[in-house]
Amino acid sequence: MINRIRLLFVAFSAVAVLGAVASATASAESPLFLPERTEAYTGKGGAGTLAVLPGGITKEIGPKELETTGTFEAGARLGAFHLDFKKATAGGGLLTCTGLGEASGVVLMLGTWHLVYDKLGTGGELGVAFLFLAEATHLECGSKLFVMTGQVLCLLSPVETLTTSFTVKCEGSKGDPKETVYWNEKGEEVKLGESGLLDAENEGTGEMTSLNTEAKLETKSTFLLMG
Repeated sequence: MINRIRLLFVAFSAVAVLGAVASATASAESPLFLPERTEAYTGKGGAGTLAVLPGGITKEIGPKELETTGTFEAGARLGAFHLDFKKATAGGGLLTCTGLGEASGVVLMLGTWHLVYDKLGTGGELGVAFLFLAEATHLECGSKLFVMTGQVLCLLSPVETLTTSFTVKCEGSKGDPKETVYWNEKGEEVKLGESGLLDAENEGTGEMTSLNTEAKLETKSTFLLMG
């Protein structure tokens, strides 16, 4: 009788473990963090830095403000973004940096974003991020011409919460981005590597670049990124 009970316990334990594994796999492959409806957003942020390896004050562009607009598309993981860096300077504030065709000190960056996993798990352990895919961004700082292009991974919060306000946070220092790994909707790990943000000076070879900034995104009505 005791042996039979032990066998039943082992059998039930095995079923429970298999169920947990199946649930985690399904969660990793499920369409999480999709907007419940189409909703436009606007955003503003304070001072930030765009820094190129190996870093140092001569390789940093420091916008004092940023403004962004975009749209969360219903049931979609991607959209377009429009980002204005304002009062941008380099060389410790001695040089004004300006994008092509923009007002003095304004740098326009355009591109698309994708919603991706920042980490896997279930429930509160799931994280989500914006993966920004920037088009070629041209700017002049004094006599130097820079062209930036590539991908930037920035954390997004909150999710699964009714709100009109979201925070997007991009971190990095001296050209070294903090977030470089994400997971796609199939649960596959992806490393940015050479697809990360690169900055080429005077048509030279692109060097790894970090973006360090934080912005608050606002929607007109209560909105949900749902899991």
